[in-house]
Amino acid sequence: MRTVSKTWIKLVFALFLLISHFAFGQSVELLKKALEYAKQNEHQKAIGVYEEVLKQDPKSILALQGLGLSYLSLGQYEKGLPFFNQAFKMDRKNLTTLFALARTYVLLKQYPKAHYYYKLVLDINPYHVEAYLGKARLYRENNQHHLATETYEKILEFDPYQKEALGELSHVYLDRDQKERALKTAKKFLEINPKDVDTLSNIGSVYEAQGKIKEAIQWYEKAKTIDPKNERIQAKLSLLYGATDQIDYSLVHLQKALELQEANVKDYITLGRAYGWLYRVDEAILVFEKARAMDPKNKMVLNELASLYLYKEKWDQAENLYSQVLARSPKNTIALEGMEKVKLQKKPVFTSRFNYKTFKNKRPNDPDTESFKFEYLEELEWKLNPRHALTFLYQKNHHYQNDIENNTKDYEFNQDVASLKYNVSLSDPLLFSFRGDYNHFDNQGSNTYTIPEGDIDHFSAFSYLSFTKGAFYNFLAWKRGLLLRLLSSPNRLAEHPYYDYSNTLGLNMTPNLETIFYYAYTDYKLLKDQHDVESSLTYRLPFFKQVKLGYSFEYLSEPIERIHTASFRIQEDFFKHLLFDLLYEFKRNDNDTDQGVTHNNNVKGRLSFPLYQKLMFHFEGRWEFENGKDHDKNQEYRTYITLPFGMF
Repeated sequence: MRTVSKTWIKLVFALFLLISHFAFGQSVELLKKALEYAKQNEHQKAIGVYEEVLKQDPKSILALQGLGLSYLSLGQYEKGLPFFNQAFKMDRKNLTTLFALARTYVLLKQYPKAHYYYKLVLDINPYHVEAYLGKARLYRENNQHHLATETYEKILEFDPYQKEALGELSHVYLDRDQKERALKTAKKFLEINPKDVDTLSNIGSVYEAQGKIKEAIQWYEKAKTIDPKNERIQAKLSLLYGATDQIDYSLVHLQKALELQEANVKDYITLGRAYGWLYRVDEAILVFEKARAMDPKNKMVLNELASLYLYKEKWDQAENLYSQVLARSPKNTIALEGMEKVKLQKKPVFTSRFNYKTFKNKRPNDPDTESFKFEYLEELEWKLNPRHALTFLYQKNHHYQNDIENNTKDYEFNQDVASLKYNVSLSDPLLFSFRGDYNHFDNQGSNTYTIPEGDIDHFSAFSYLSFTKGAFYNFLAWKRGLLLRLLSSPNRLAEHPYYDYSNTLGLNMTPNLETIFYYAYTDYKLLKDQHDVESSLTYRLPFFKQVKLGYSFEYLSEPIERIHTASFRIQEDFFKHLLFDLLYEFKRNDNDTDQGVTHNNNVKGRLSFPLYQKLMFHFEGRWEFENGKDHDKNQEYRTYITLPFGMF
């Protein structure tokens, strides 16, 4: 039920002022003084003045009514009731007293008595709208929807556009599951006042009850346009956008709602979690830090903040926050699990993987080939502290290719790789990484490509410096690699070292729109130099965030290629375990060497799921179909299993 209506109290005070013009004596000035206190919500002072009036005139109905209303305003309903009863004994037909008694009994939840006094009001004034509204609300409170409907409709008989009756009747129709009548009733009021915020919101709530969330959003957006500072509308839009997985828009409205009201810790927790769902971790941390400033001992805030710092690999800060929780609540499950994760981050991690790849190549003018690659990998990662990490890696690969048509083996060789990687966080937005690889290649078999110099020993390296600040990021990279070329005449495996320098700039222009610019210069030493320039736009659908649309243009030199690419990507996580990823690309390649245009349809798919606990099975496929000057057909399949054997 509603509390005391401020509008109703103001009307009663206005009535007191009107009556006071017709009163005589010293009490008039005191009544005016009491009313001024009441207007300023200084009800305790008003009570003192009313009591002084009663000392001068014990039969002053105005003073009795004023005392009752003042106690109602202070929430002391039982103290106010005796004064209304005294006024009623003096004048049993005073509408103000009767209505005040009805409202007081409503607040005291003595509904039969409230009904009685509403009836007395209506016996005297059959057109008393507030009394009808009071009765209708009592019927709604008691789930007597049919009687509530009749009462609201009674009001509309003599005032067809009574705002509160139309609005509340639409909700009664909703309670009775008469949604179309609810909409019709709410829209009726818009005929006379199309910019009424409450009615627009009511229509939105009706559509929400029907499960038509998009329509509900449209009506609440109309209401927001008229009243952008309405915190209730902003909060409702936040919930509705969240229900449609439009988390970005949900965040905008939630943040606006918090700005318009005095935000509490619970509000900040909601906002922080929303940022976390969007992987906007830095913003989530700022929000939870505000919540911690408001309530430094809040366990939920401390745990949430610790998990975010742990995500950013700042385990020292995470450990401190979890420790604060456990100091007050030693059995807190979330904090205990968090401390275990901190311990795991401090320890070296050993991982073993076995990958199997196969690649089929169908070319119009060449024999069909099928290549295979077996990979066995052992990796040890050791995080020295939150800023420094070392990774040791050993990988053994076995490569061979078969000529399917001639049933011969084209080549076969082994590759051993030993790597050392070092990562250091120079500052919060700045990360430096260096990786050095020692590669050893050895030839296998008599029917294969030969290596003129015998086995190949080669050192390769990769280094990058990344900077991230808000929506902007920059990625500078350098690489020294080895290009292995399979020459058919003479039959040999040729090696060509190369150096690659690249810079990637990215900007999240909106929560759903990202733009990337990429430039790379590759020096193949004795072969050629190549420049690669690419710019792209990626757009995530706001109503279906698993889907991304993209466009990119790439220019390459040596040979000159101009590539336009349109892409469609869908990623979905079924049942929290089955990961599905599908990418379709359509490319238009204008190649000066081929002197023509080639259209390329490229489909890539990935499926991952656990076989047992952390034993993961992965399948990846790529299907490429081309038409035009250089029309190839390529297929590639990869199946592999990953198994972390454990942690020291």
